[in-house]
Amino acid sequence: MENLTKEFERRVTAFLRRTGLSASEFGERAVGDRKFVGDVRRGRSPRLATVDRVLAFMAAYERARRPDGSRDSKTKQGRRRVRRPPTPPGKGRKR
Repeated sequence: MENLTKEFERRVTAFLRRTGLSASEFGERAVGDRKFVGDVRRGRSPRLATVDRVLAFMAAYERARRPDGSRDSKTKQGRRRVRRPPTPPGKGRKR
């Protein structure tokens, strides 16, 4: 089991180097735990379901990026939604 944990740690570290994500940002996005990578580096053995979630996140993240480093057009992170000011009471559509 230790060999699998070390291999998993190597894959995560390589992913972080390739993508430029910080360890805490990666942990938050992948499993909702900012300390996840640090814990794995200190010897924590994640459950198989957690490893599956992390590997799926890494694959999806890399699919969403183009080879030239720009984001894929399918991701809408670059677009911002314009928020309109709230309509005052008594004005606007009747329901």
